[in-house]
Amino acid sequence: KKVEHTGFLSPSNNNAVRTIYSEELTKILTERKASNFVLGRSQQGRNIEAYFFPGTSNKRALVIGGMHGSELSSIEVAKQLLQTLKTGDSIFYNVIIIPSLFPDNAEAAKQLPSQIGGVENLGRYSFPGAVDPNRQMPTPGHAFDEEDALDNEEKKIENENTLLLELIGQYRPQRIVNLHAIRNIVNAGVYADPRTDHKGI
Repeated sequence: KKVEHTGFLSPSNNNAVRTIYSEELTKILTERKASNFVLGRSQQGRNIEAYFFPGTSNKRALVIGGMHGSELSSIEVAKQLLQTLKTGDSIFYNVIIIPSLFPDNAEAAKQLPSQIGGVENLGRYSFPGAVDPNRQMPTPGHAFDEEDALDNEEKKIENENTLLLELIGQYRPQRIVNLHAIRNIVNAGVYADPRTDHKGI
């Protein structure tokens, strides 16, 4: 299957840009063709790439790699999944894959390969004193506010997570897979978030 479509940028909270983003994603979902697009740009200007693969149902799934730039194996797994979907049989879910949500952080980890997997967690955080990217989410039970992008602790949500939350708000996936790495393979596995939404679901 050929990745045919390239599209939009959403580098800021500008309403005009968001409208283009919304229209382009709607077009991709309507055409239902294997497509790639740029979700937006990182803080340092790198493209945050995303890929869409149509399924046989109307259900939607989202796969996120590189939430922590220090966990380069999560990016590798996302890229392997991309290759499988490009050459494999038809799939049930419509799937969007973001191989590397924080490409700046991943690049920082790649610069010092001897420290990958070490306790320093090089590339995990975007800057000294930054909140864990995995914790920059709105208060449970509250929608993401694009105009006032604050997390549960009233701290500014980083640009990359803002782009992710905007995508989730429009795409509305039934399943979200967030790929991570782990130091001790004994503790590896597939884990479901036990929390419920504001309706108890």
